[in-house]
Amino acid sequence: MAIMGSKRKKFDDVYKRPFITDGYFIYAQNDYNIMALDCPDEMSEGLIREICAVLNGGTGHCIGVKSVNNEIITLENGHELRVRGWGYLTSHNIPPKIAAEMQDEFAKWVAEQLINDSK
Repeated sequence: MAIMGSKRKKFDDVYKRPFITDGYFIYAQNDYNIMALDCPDEMSEGLIREICAVLNGGTGHCIGVKSVNNEIITLENGHELRVRGWGYLTSHNIPPKIAAEMQDEFAKWVAEQLINDSK
């Protein structure tokens, strides 16, 4: 699949809904891993499923976001959500700098969805 074309791609050209989860990771429509919660434990599966539902347009319980630092989203509960995809993007001929920007833009979008859901 060619991702790069004549125009600059945006994160949503690659990170597409519906997102799915196996309880540990969240995957984009094309089945590559795009997010992981930092420390899987007995509560993580429910949280990652809730995040996935929110990203697909559903509503969840209050999932507060404390901060976003590049690809790392720190949740109010102390967990970190790590957005992935840079390697996938660069393997499809997207220059490293643009791939990093796309991944970071996606992380900001994810945080906005979680913030909007918690209001």
